[in-house]
Amino acid sequence: MFVDAGIAVGIVNYRGSTGYGTRWRDHIIRNIGFPEVEDTVAGLDDLIARGIADPDRAVVGGWSWGGYVTLMAMGLYPERWKAGVAGVPVGDYAKSYDGSAPSLQAYDRSLLGGVVHDIPDFVDKVSPITYVDRVTAPVMFLIGENDTRCTPDQAFSYVEAFKRNGGDATVYTYGTGHSSYVVDEETAQWRAVLDFVLKHVGN
Repeated sequence: MFVDAGIAVGIVNYRGSTGYGTRWRDHIIRNIGFPEVEDTVAGLDDLIARGIADPDRAVVGGWSWGGYVTLMAMGLYPERWKAGVAGVPVGDYAKSYDGSAPSLQAYDRSLLGGVVHDIPDFVDKVSPITYVDRVTAPVMFLIGENDTRCTPDQAFSYVEAFKRNGGDATVYTYGTGHSSYVVDEETAQWRAVLDFVLKHVGN
């Protein structure tokens, strides 16, 4: 869809993902957020160096953990992005933990090395809301009203903090959970995302 609209797309298999072995996958244990953002920015730099990406019109986007990485990237490297698309993101890590299912809380503990409330300084460091005042580009948020993986309350906490800092927020909500699984709804979401991106980067 994006390519048909004349937009180059780079999909980054950043550290913490699968496909490059256990050392690559486990690199983010007790080290979340920053490696993924570094790899995403490195991917952008590579596309710029090859003449594929326009450094003045770069958009970062992702869903779920990719939504988390999007918000972290926009806070840590605000000058790099013309806009951002954060689909079902983790914006406030501590609040996200409180509302998550027990299985996801266990996964968070394995990544973070403890319960979020027992390591507040570390959680603050790796939570996008800590850097929300640095974000300068417009952001589109897609939030599932009944999401139990990336709960809506913590996502809205980020949105409200972003707005308080003068941020340009576009919020798209839908009535199901982490994903819609309804073709018409997902089509509507992608149309809204494409319209948002074209609005901010041009044709």
